[in-house]
Amino acid sequence: MDHQPHITEYQILSETEPVELSDRVRRALSGGWQPFGPLALSTVASETGMPIVTYAQAMVKQSEWYR
Repeated sequence: MDHQPHITEYQILSETEPVELSDRVRRALSGGWQPFGPLALSTVASETGMPIVTYAQAMVKQSEWYR
């Protein structure tokens, strides 16, 4: 019988500064989390008309094996 790892926990980390997101992802990695999919970017206009970019990374924890 094939055993496949499966996702047991899921979270999305987001920040408006890429360095801050990188730090959060690095801390999550040391806690057993893994990136899931590519980095996502979202842009919205602020009240001044200047764009605000939000960087986001989905993170997951997986079980050892699933039957």
